[in-house]
Amino acid sequence: MAQMELIENYLSAWKRLDSSLLNQVLHDKVLYESQFVFEVLLGKSAVTNYLKQKFIAIKRENIPVLAEYATYIDNPCMVLTQFFIDDGMSGDDPNLIKEGITKSGFEYSYRESVILFGFKDEKISRINLCVIPGPSETKKIDNIDLRNEKIRQLENSI
Repeated sequence: MAQMELIENYLSAWKRLDSSLLNQVLHDKVLYESQFVFEVLLGKSAVTNYLKQKFIAIKRENIPVLAEYATYIDNPCMVLTQFFIDDGMSGDDPNLIKEGITKSGFEYSYRESVILFGFKDEKISRINLCVIPGPSETKKIDNIDLRNEKIRQLENSI
């Protein structure tokens, strides 16, 4: 598979919250690192199990997530936006939390991160979820801004 197609499949897994879609795109020895997770995950099984649990939590809490295809220094990447109600208990660095308010006065919070990829043997071999580089340093490929729709979904779920 081409790199773009691999990332599109990874995006689909996030958009559908379905970790089974990752089996065909992840290298057996994939490495997953995140600036939000203290442990490095190694291997397809560890990464898919971690994301499966994350997707289950997102579904259970009915948390809107926005996954967008982008480039960083001409390399394909993904921008991930996770919306939530900020109760001050998340443990996140307050500098990483962004807030907004809709026209109807609904307050929301969200955190954006960039997912950088490495490739080997026509599979994703490395996944780095980070805030540096940040989304403002990427160029989004999708011209459709779904953030407003996700905010409406969050508004309706409360």
